Amino acid sequence: MAKRIITALVALGLFLPVLIFSGHEIGRYVFIAVIGVLSLVSMYEICDCFGLFKKIIISIPTLLFSVASTVITIFFSDSEKYAEYLMFSAFAFIFIVFSVAMFHNGSIKYSQAASLAATALYIVYGFISIVNLRYAEYGAYIFLLVFIGAWATDTGAYFTGVLFGKHKLIPEVSPKKTVEGAVGGVIGCIAGYLIFGLCMQQFYSFNANHTALACVAVLISVVSQFGDLIASYIKRENGIKDYGFIFPGHGGVMDRFDSIIAVAPVLFCIVVIFGVKLIS
Repeated sequence: MAKRIITALVALGLFLPVLIFSGHEIGRYVFIAVIGVLSLVSMYEICDCFGLFKKIIISIPTLLFSVASTVITIFFSDSEKYAEYLMFSAFAFIFIVFSVAMFHNGSIKYSQAASLAATALYIVYGFISIVNLRYAEYGAYIFLLVFIGAWATDTGAYFTGVLFGKHKLIPEVSPKKTVEGAVGGVIGCIAGYLIFGLCMQQFYSFNANHTALACVAVLISVVSQFGDLIASYIKRENGIKDYGFIFPGHGGVMDRFDSIIAVAPVLFCIVVIFGVKLIS
């Protein structure tokens, strides 16, 4: 437990300045680069998880897809064709992965290639959504809800599960998670979002839509917990305990960001695509 707490504090201390200064000209590039590195490390972890990292003919295109998505986001995020560039890079990646699997029939199974491609898309677009949300309207504040939602859910679920957990949620995927913990996670997320709204009003003179924040918190908490379970499901399917070891006591990037990459695209859709005003 001590190792986990120390690692969390150190990681938070390093990551917070990146978030805080992400609005500055240089800070913007640093922020996108850091998110890109996290995405790249996640690609390594997922290749290794599927037993494909040493097959460089398929692992290199996977890593390059992550790099390409980051580069496109850095240089073309303000372009009208940004979405088209991302779509083409995704298509090119899938085409290459399937072509490689076809020519290596037997050593690389279609199920492995398809699993890798789907998971890579899921991860990369999850990380990119953090960046896109950050530079949307009110994004300097709204994107924090990605992290607040995931962390408040995780905290609420943990303590509620420890204190009151009796009924297993999905023991085949995550033996320790309980129904009571899941409910506690939702309550924790609602509390986190409402506190965020109060802070926006108190310190920044924004109008916070508390009803919308509470309703969105319920959805975000559910998505966050699904993201955690999906990552656990993938690990169990491939017989591993952790995705990596970059965070002592916590595992790899995927172990720490599994909920965040699920939450970010959903929150982006709610705020940017559907135009829900959480603050104004």
